Parts: sequence; C-alpha cells; structure tokens
Amino acid sequence: MLDRVLVTIDLTKASKVMLPFVQQLIDAGARKMTLFHVVQSSKYSMADDARFQEVKQKMEAYQGKLDAKDCEIDVHLHFGTTTYNILEAAREIDATLIVLGTTGKGYLRGVALGSTSEEVVKGSTRPLLLIPS
Repeated sequence: MLDRVLVTIDLTKASKVMLPFVQQLIDAGARKMTLFHVVQSSKYSMADDARFQEVKQKMEAYQGKLDAKDCEIDVHLHFGTTTYNILEAAREIDATLIVLGTTGKGYLRGVALGSTSEEVVKGSTRPLLLIPS
C-alpha cells in the first residue's frame, strides 16, 4: 500500500496540516513519495518562470520538513487542470495511495470535502487518504 505515494500539495493551510500525517506514512514504511503540485494554467503560463521557481522553492521546503529515512521523496510540478493532473500523475507513477487535504467546501455522500478532493474521489480507482484541514 505504501510503495508509491502521491501527496498532493496545494500550498494552503490544508497542506501544512497534512505534513504530520505524511511523516507517519514515511515512518510506517513508505518507499517512494511524490510531492505534487498543480499550477493552474488559467492563472500562470509556462513562461512565468519566476512564479514557477517560487512554487518549486515552496515545494522543496515541504520536502525539507520531512524526515525521509529510507523513503525516496521527490517533487513534481505541473501546469494545467488540478484534478486531471492529479489523476494522470497517479496513473503515471502507478500510485498505490493518493493523499489529499480537504477543506470542507464540497459535499459527497454526507462527507464534507474540498471541490478538488471531491473530483479526485469520483475519478480515482486508487486508494485515497483524505486529511481534513
């Protein structure tokens, strides 16, 4: 279950709340962890190098807060639509678990979720760990 974990980071408060839980996954034996962020293409373009570098530095700061132990941790940044890119990244790395923070802005079968979390829940065939902020 913890062979290839995709951890979605949106650089909000919800992402900071997730860090102790992500560390617990590492402590439990996660082997490879991908910290993943999507910069929405409607807000920024690939040409916006300064913004890309800023986001990359923030993601590397998240990476630096984790005690990797025997877990390989890498950072991936993508431009585009959030839900599509999360699901595509999960497929590309053959994720055995997707970790998402939730904000409680959506509603799926009696559970308060953020809209992205809700869309990923609906679209994913992989196990999910949802962490409320």
